[in-house]
Amino acid sequence: MKQNAKNIMMLMLFTGLALMARAAVDVDIVATNGTVTASVSTSNNICTLTVKPDNDYYITRYDIVVSKLADASHAATRASGNGPGISNTLTLEGEDPSDLGQERTYTFQLQGDEYSYKVEATFRKKKIETNDVQTNATDGSGSATPQASLELSVSQDNNVQQKEVTVVDETTGEETTKTVNVVEVKLDNLSIPETTTGGGTPQEVAVTIPATITSSDGTTEYAIKEIGAGVLSNISSSVTITEISLPATDDPLKIANDAFKMDDLPPGDSNHKVLTIKSPLELLDDYTLNGCLKENVESGKLKATVTPPNHYWTFSCGVDVIVPDGITVYTCRMESNSQVEIIPIDDSALLVNGVRVIKANNGVLIACTDNSDNNAYDIVAATTNEATGNRPATGDAKSYGAQNMLEPVIERKNYNSDEYFVLKDNEFHSIMNNSSKVPACKAVLKKSNL
Repeated sequence: MKQNAKNIMMLMLFTGLALMARAAVDVDIVATNGTVTASVSTSNNICTLTVKPDNDYYITRYDIVVSKLADASHAATRASGNGPGISNTLTLEGEDPSDLGQERTYTFQLQGDEYSYKVEATFRKKKIETNDVQTNATDGSGSATPQASLELSVSQDNNVQQKEVTVVDETTGEETTKTVNVVEVKLDNLSIPETTTGGGTPQEVAVTIPATITSSDGTTEYAIKEIGAGVLSNISSSVTITEISLPATDDPLKIANDAFKMDDLPPGDSNHKVLTIKSPLELLDDYTLNGCLKENVESGKLKATVTPPNHYWTFSCGVDVIVPDGITVYTCRMESNSQVEIIPIDDSALLVNGVRVIKANNGVLIACTDNSDNNAYDIVAATTNEATGNRPATGDAKSYGAQNMLEPVIERKNYNSDEYFVLKDNEFHSIMNNSSKVPACKAVLKKSNL
């Protein structure tokens, strides 16, 4: 019995010593709209932070700054230059989960008994409202354009990153570089205040959705990756949206099937409205094939607008597209090492259901009838396309004959300078650098063996 009592007393003594050791490391925490607690392990000198946002808030590891501070008893030693240095921040270990609003843990390495630590955690709202969206009236009335706003929410499937941006001082013009957090968000709602033109006519408005929005403090960039259902459900009856332009992004946005639903009428109803969606040309095939804009495609209202810089330009796309009026389409072949023969494609080879169509996965040369005024051309996705849910194929379909030496560039990629030409300023030139990528929706000319 006496031995058991002695063992218990020793255990209590050791436990007390461990608690005293933990208490010796001072971790000062500053956090709002959430809680952060610190736990210190003396066995490996690791501090673990348990982070839990309040409702409707989130946080990433980039929003937590851990600073190493001077202990008062060693201040004189450090001031004399004989003591250990002080770094501004410490590295925080741990990955952000997919749902940034959940509790998680991060760790940092303690630097020694002579230091204390300050943890500053900035919790951010999961719902973000912004007026940073471009709109323009399309009725030609000259009336003031209403101020549109977006409601965004932090995406559940988030991939938080950081990137360097260049900031220019408006007064001095001096450029500085800073790091910003990139947080993926979903567009939940688009709203435009009530407004009418003269006589009470609804204002017609075109809206351009931005790819990114920067927070007011400049520390966070919200990247729109997803558009939810019913985005237009709160639009006032005094506003008629005629067109929505999707942003230029590396990958297509994830768009809900009913994201741009205009009314509850069935598709066959004469009063049913279908919105015109303008896509970047490089993503036109993705949005056509993935099915999220099926009704817009079937109504001939999914398009990309192109302003060619010259009379001639090369073209390709991963889906069938309607040939704009005032356009002539050619194939090309090498006639000699220095000459290219361009051959117009007869309408009989272009017509599909009575409409001139450039078929998917073909490289062609296009000539504008008149481009002296930098005319813009609408490239409309043809109704011959089927929504497959897959990404576009990238091969060469050779629909206009094996002699056509133009190859489609469905996705931006590198081409060997010894094998291909690119068109620039109405002439074909050898690719100068193998590391230079040719943009999507162009075509490259394969060199012959002449």
